[in-house]
Amino acid sequence: MNLTLKQKVQVHLIPLICFLYLLCFLDRANIGNAHFELINDLNITEDQFARAAGFFYLGYILAEVPSNCLLEVFGARKWMCRIVLTWGLLTMCMSLCTNTISLYIVRFLIGVAESGFFPSIVVYLTVWFPANARAQQIAFFSSASSLAGISGGLIAYLVFSKMGGFLGIAGWRWLFIVEGFPTVLMGIVVFFYLPDNPSEAKWLTNAEKAELENIMMESRIKYKETTAFDESPPNTEFEMQDTRFSIPNEPEELEEEVQPPPKKSFREIASTILKKYTMIVKETAKEPDIWILSFACFFLLLPIIGTTVFLPAIIQSMGLTGIQSNLLSSVPYIFSLICLNIVAWNSDRKDERPLHIALMAGLGIFGYILLLLTFGFNLPLWSQMMALVFTFMTSWSTQTPFYTWISYATKTHKPSTIAMINSIGSIAGYVGPSIQAACKTATGDFRLGMLLFSISQIIGIVLILVARSRLEKKQYTLL
Repeated sequence: MNLTLKQKVQVHLIPLICFLYLLCFLDRANIGNAHFELINDLNITEDQFARAAGFFYLGYILAEVPSNCLLEVFGARKWMCRIVLTWGLLTMCMSLCTNTISLYIVRFLIGVAESGFFPSIVVYLTVWFPANARAQQIAFFSSASSLAGISGGLIAYLVFSKMGGFLGIAGWRWLFIVEGFPTVLMGIVVFFYLPDNPSEAKWLTNAEKAELENIMMESRIKYKETTAFDESPPNTEFEMQDTRFSIPNEPEELEEEVQPPPKKSFREIASTILKKYTMIVKETAKEPDIWILSFACFFLLLPIIGTTVFLPAIIQSMGLTGIQSNLLSSVPYIFSLICLNIVAWNSDRKDERPLHIALMAGLGIFGYILLLLTFGFNLPLWSQMMALVFTFMTSWSTQTPFYTWISYATKTHKPSTIAMINSIGSIAGYVGPSIQAACKTATGDFRLGMLLFSISQIIGIVLILVARSRLEKKQYTLL
């Protein structure tokens, strides 16, 4: 891909996508920062707190595939605008919760509102970047989750220390207001700025649009990809599928006015979703590879989410106060930011994904062993923090090569397929915190949860290697 063209696309899209994902992760994980004040103010148990954190993922799982079907109906700009606006407003509504039931309901609705955002971004990047340059782009916006972790801890520290009790409102309620409001504003920005595809990008010349589409066509042929909404890849270098994301190759055609697609009625939209559901069930039933990748996603995400939700609590168990633990919770994210970008860079350089995933998961297992030793023998704070940072950054670094891999390694390359894998994987968002909370209640510390998470990563590695072997035989990807 031409360096100038690549940089131009990056400059216009990646900063916005990164900031959106930063807000996404901030609004998703801020319940962990609110942990200490929230459970005391609402008088709830650790198990109820974990359940509330997990209810987000229940809504997310149930609505993710329909959300991606609707992405195909409304286009990236309109649908992402809806996603961002609604999850921002509902995050602010978290400040109105008064009991366990209202907490469960709002967390569930935030999951429904946010569903489809991550796989939509992954698919959206496949429209703009070829497969061999995609891991770095996914790493850029995945880095925003680390930035959210860094800023989330700092914001929580400032809100609790400076705004707690302001206007008679508790600090944890201010936290959701402060972090939800910018998201609502960004929803408006998305509507007016984000192009659905290269043909709508006002900042690209006609020649650049044609060059970009040729590059993407070559990538689809090389990696046997389909385009965003097609059933099969192009058969020759000169054959292009007629999709919403394709553009004409002839310069004179580019000057013609593009006719907008006809509006669909509610009945047609509902019919589209139903047909998509039926198609997905049929595809997953006959494609073992999708199931293998889905469960690999689950077992790799289980320790990540289970640790992330309780990160401030784990740090507090080292002998620190709630405010101090919120501040120090930024440290693991700083190192994760560095590590995942190095892994993504090397993954693109080597044009290899599954072995990178397995290696980082293996290092994550080693990290959990270190955590068990440092916590078990009550070693100094600095050794416990080093073990926690190492575990956190290696486990997180599996995600960039994984989502790059499934963006072109699955037989059917469509938003709904990626959403299906991510949906099953996201069940870990409910199970992970529940496991950690149950272990904490039963034993009084986090060590049993750490042991179970290390076993989860072992299973994840096995599934990744099985998927690699199967896909290599089918030649869906270059390994």
